[in-house]
Amino acid sequence: MLSALLLWASACWGQADIRSPHVGYLYPAGGQRGGTVRVIVGGQFLRGVNAAHVSGAGVRASVARPSGPPTPLNKDLLEEVARHFSEAAEKRVAEIPEDQRGPAHTLGVLRRRVPPRAPDAKPLNLPDHPLLRDLDSKTLPELVELARWFFSPRNLQPPQRAIAETVLLEVRIDANAVPGGREIRLAGPMGLSNPLRFEVGAAPELLESEPNDRPGSRQQTAESAFVLNGQVLAGDVDRVRFAARQGERLKIEVHARRLMPYLADAVPGWFQAVLALRDPKGTEVAFCDDNGFDPDPRLLYEVPSDGEYEIEVRDALYRGREDFVYRLVVAEAAPGGEPLGLTPMAPWGGELPECVEAEPNDGLERAQSVRLPVCVSGRIERAGDVDVYRFDGRAGETVVAEVSARRLGSELDSLVRLMDGAGKIIAWNDDSPDPGAGLITHHADSYVRAELPADGPYFVRVSDVQQHGGERYGYRLRLSGPRPDFALRVTPSSLSIPAGRSAAATVHAIRKDGFDGEIEVSLADAPAGYALAGGRVPAGLDSIRITVSAPKQPFGRPVSLRLQGTAAIAGQMVIHEAVPAEDMMQAFAYRHLVPSMELLATTTGLGGRVPTVSWADAGPVRVPAGGSVQVRVNSPAGPLLSMVRLSLSEPPAGIALDGVEPVPGGLLLTLSAGSDSPPAGYVDNLIVELYAELETKAQGGKPATTRRVAAGVLPALPFEIVAQAEAADRAPRASRAGWRR
Repeated sequence: MLSALLLWASACWGQADIRSPHVGYLYPAGGQRGGTVRVIVGGQFLRGVNAAHVSGAGVRASVARPSGPPTPLNKDLLEEVARHFSEAAEKRVAEIPEDQRGPAHTLGVLRRRVPPRAPDAKPLNLPDHPLLRDLDSKTLPELVELARWFFSPRNLQPPQRAIAETVLLEVRIDANAVPGGREIRLAGPMGLSNPLRFEVGAAPELLESEPNDRPGSRQQTAESAFVLNGQVLAGDVDRVRFAARQGERLKIEVHARRLMPYLADAVPGWFQAVLALRDPKGTEVAFCDDNGFDPDPRLLYEVPSDGEYEIEVRDALYRGREDFVYRLVVAEAAPGGEPLGLTPMAPWGGELPECVEAEPNDGLERAQSVRLPVCVSGRIERAGDVDVYRFDGRAGETVVAEVSARRLGSELDSLVRLMDGAGKIIAWNDDSPDPGAGLITHHADSYVRAELPADGPYFVRVSDVQQHGGERYGYRLRLSGPRPDFALRVTPSSLSIPAGRSAAATVHAIRKDGFDGEIEVSLADAPAGYALAGGRVPAGLDSIRITVSAPKQPFGRPVSLRLQGTAAIAGQMVIHEAVPAEDMMQAFAYRHLVPSMELLATTTGLGGRVPTVSWADAGPVRVPAGGSVQVRVNSPAGPLLSMVRLSLSEPPAGIALDGVEPVPGGLLLTLSAGSDSPPAGYVDNLIVELYAELETKAQGGKPATTRRVAAGVLPALPFEIVAQAEAADRAPRASRAGWRR
């Protein structure tokens, strides 16, 4: 029966107790156009991965070496590692004439600790570790340094489970590929992984070569324009030397957080890179640990004299592991210096008049007069500067004052005050979170919406919270009435859907200027066989879980899907695309919606053998407050149907699945709304998971265990909480097929 159940779960539902692959890092995380790069992908659940998908043009990837089980660093493996170091060292020593050998030309102390390999023993496969690559190319001093580092007690910890498995990719980059970011996902029988950023560059690319963590360590380059790909391991410091000429203006930057925005199990939640530059004498001439509020450091440096300069990269707290990946980019700075202006941004709705701040406007008596609606481009010019704008308002009029600065690349931490004609503060705001800005951790932009109490003049005052200012403190200020609108994000950006079945996703609604209405979500131009269920974000809700179903016949490659939302606003139909995103955790606690390039879906399983399972009634199901309702699932009869378990996935508080009863032709589910459930009128979707529980017997001193085998989800089921009396009035006749209350 166990084998039959496993076969049923695998063949009919398309998945078992194995999750979709998850990737945690790419190394190297980029390559030069026109080249081929071998990329290590570290992650979890990578067994069976057999393909890779690249979002964006000009780059292709294939699996060069599939993943095996993580290799534990046990005693036998450590001995084998030591033997490899010793054997490589002996080859280097053999290359030195005997009369020139000295005490330093040996790894004898390491050799004596390691018993020789038995004559009939085969060498063990070494883990894919940066320090164990290309040992035969290392010099003897380098081997000694690597051995000391590798066998340091602090570095013998097992790898993090989330990045313990590896896959080797071969990435080919077209010669005419446009420089910039791409996204790489892994694919296999269990589905599609999350995406990670891969950068295409035009400059020569290098891989760091350990050991390079001591002053004087050399990794020579012939050009002053290059990209160095590296990994910072525990306590690691990476250095590279390059030739520079007097008068060159260099731009030196580290791409680290931009490659992996958030780490779930690290504080502050990303690799905090530090960048230092030393002149030919070894004197530190520049240092940087960020770029304004951007954690990735960036230096602009004019070379005073010819010579070899050294760059140092490390973590600010001397942390490190395999997913602390970076790209050190050294290039000539743009003529006249790097631009420090704001990121371009379209006016709100494309309809607001534009104007530019005019100094002096730093007080009520010198306020700059504007007429609403307007979008003002301004700057806090210096420390302590304030900008004040005057407009005429009417009693009962609602006015919005919104600053966009941090979202546009400005360092301004804005503070906005709305004041009446006498200078009395009506409303003020410092930080207003924007869920759509998923790469920002300090939401420093301000937003005020207030009703004016009387006719007359009003003032809006913009300043920096910390009284800072300067060229990089620009902003755009919108002054207008409310302009209700919305934006959508959909997570995750990779969907692994069993053929003929459904997979769950979440649509996040970012509501603007008080918009609180319904949003209809639909698939746009989807391939045949794909369908969406539960695609309505109810009024007042900021997110809802939906399901996307796939055709019974699997596609041979991932399919790009588009979701769009439609809402009625002020008598007009407004349509917006849903931006694919990843719901990422930062530092054990905080969550962010990080945009992806596309929403990809792949089908898993065997396809045509999938039975049809559906709700007898697509809903909405009306659940009485404090009561229960029964709803039926239609499914072909079979001997294993009674072994299937059902549960609600992340239901609202108080909503429960109280019972599942097999009936001819399907199952009967009892849904209830407890005393702590939402009030009558609440509308949402329910996601029902199907699974089986497999028990193993106790043996060999090991206790019995219960293993859960996933079997997919049913299409999203809309429901509504209704009053008891309303439920009774709407109750159908008992003879209605598929329902019983």
